[in-house]
Amino acid sequence: MSAIDVSGQRQRTVRRQRASIFWLLATVVLFLASTVLAFIAAFQRWFVFSGSQSPGDLSVEDHLFDYSFPYGEWQNVETAAQLFGAGTLVQALGVLTMAVGVLTVPGTATGRNVIGAAALATAEGLLAIAVAAFFVLNGAHALISGAAGTPSELQNAIALGGSG
Repeated sequence: MSAIDVSGQRQRTVRRQRASIFWLLATVVLFLASTVLAFIAAFQRWFVFSGSQSPGDLSVEDHLFDYSFPYGEWQNVETAAQLFGAGTLVQALGVLTMAVGVLTVPGTATGRNVIGAAALATAEGLLAIAVAAFFVLNGAHALISGAAGTPSELQNAIALGGSG
């Protein structure tokens, strides 16, 4: 009889593999939802709004209508900023589920010592949180700006390139 319970090890690996697949499928759904929201926002600006302009009006390409990062003298085009902001928030959640999915893949720490694997997993998790936080700030800025009809105070956030 072996000192290692092979059947127990296999059962844990299968559970981790299923968990990883679940998180990665959730990531796919979240990224697709984010893409659809961003596409609808772009459609509102570049097709619907563009088609409503007369030749003498401001160009739809003017930064006055940028929904991805409202600033200064800005005008919301229908609900483009809200849709883009919501899509970016969904994308932030997708980044986090992707990190969980990758970190739960069985066998990724094979050949590494336990401390090194834990340190690498911690670093990867912190990086995913930092990226997601940037998306949350950007998405919240667009969403709040669109709802208020004026650029939010988040436009001044240092993390978004503002003056602080």
